[in-house]
Amino acid sequence: MKRIGLFIDVNNIYYSLIRKHNKKLDYEAYYKYVADLGEITQALIYGTYDESVRGFLTRMRTIGFLAKYKESPSPRHRVHWHTGICMDVVNMID
Repeated sequence: MKRIGLFIDVNNIYYSLIRKHNKKLDYEAYYKYVADLGEITQALIYGTYDESVRGFLTRMRTIGFLAKYKESPSPRHRVHWHTGICMDVVNMID
């Protein structure tokens, strides 16, 4: 069976899908689709934390995702996860 890791930058996925297709990702359906392809060994989501995402994070944990969020220094700044995601991918590799 294939071992699969999911590493999702929530902010990038959200804005890309809204801008290009005017749609949102159904995370539960996506998780189930990938699980049918093999064993999900890690499922991580990354984003910017504020109080408005609390319910979303609870839902993601229920689905099976581990949430990694950072607080933004100000509303005008985005948190970038590029290096963090890369390090998690490298650390997952046997």
